[in-house]
Amino acid sequence: MDYVGRALLGAAREMQRLMDGNLKKKGLSCAQIRVLGWLHEKNGRGEACNQREIARVCGGVRASSVTSLLKTLQARGLIVRQTGEDAREKLVFLTGEGLRLAEECKAFKEKVERTLVEGFTPEEANILYQLIDRTEKNLTAFAKVERL
Repeated sequence: MDYVGRALLGAAREMQRLMDGNLKKKGLSCAQIRVLGWLHEKNGRGEACNQREIARVCGGVRASSVTSLLKTLQARGLIVRQTGEDAREKLVFLTGEGLRLAEECKAFKEKVERTLVEGFTPEEANILYQLIDRTEKNLTAFAKVERL
């Protein structure tokens, strides 16, 4: 039944190609849009965000990598950094342009998500989600058994 794995991998690759193509058109990397999207959520709730939190969202990357990523976003006018209550703390906020780009990318992602289940009934889409979720859990358990 290796066709199931190939089918899932093929769909995942095509989705990634679409998402990467959209980011490339906007001159963004995956890490950059992850930060912009997260800031969109946090700032939208009226919450501040510091660089330490961003490092966690980026998968625990080094502080110097986060600083470089934020400098790039700031140079493009997508974020602003402000000193927090503690002078060592830097708070990060989206600019209007950063907000616009984050919303465009979110809308594109939602469009891709809708396209994934186009022609499916809501019940079929739910079943597909449950099956893929179970497949992921099976693979996670298998990886533990195989110590991978």
